Amino acid sequence: MRKTIAFVPLLAVLLTACNHGSDVVGKWSVAPDYIQAHSNMKPEGFMTGFASTFWYDLKKDNTFQGSMSEGTYKVEGSKITITTTKLMGTDVAKIPGNQGKTGIDMTGEFSADGKSLTLHPPSNGLLPTELGSGIKMQKESS
Repeated sequence: MRKTIAFVPLLAVLLTACNHGSDVVGKWSVAPDYIQAHSNMKPEGFMTGFASTFWYDLKKDNTFQGSMSEGTYKVEGSKITITTTKLMGTDVAKIPGNQGKTGIDMTGEFSADGKSLTLHPPSNGLLPTELGSGIKMQKESS
């Protein structure tokens, strides 16, 4: 009896930790408070222009459509890896500097409550280096 009682909380913790996979499906966009907090970032108007329209729509089949990209994603617990295979409709391998690469990876992690996501863009020069510390995303309500 004692072993069963001890197992139930452990099972609940494991299921909660692995539950992010189904919760991530949907449209994620840059959090308005993040945009506001970084509105003075260079280049001028970057956060209120580009970043305010930046989004990912994560699909059930582990693919995504984004405001400027598409590809696949993988969730492991609270971690996510997003692999961009097309950027602005062009295969990543055809973009100068990416020959031979099939995708550009970006990592991130979900908050404990699963309501926000912090993405860490790659340092490949495509985005301002200030974003490397993490872009806060939030899931849009459906």
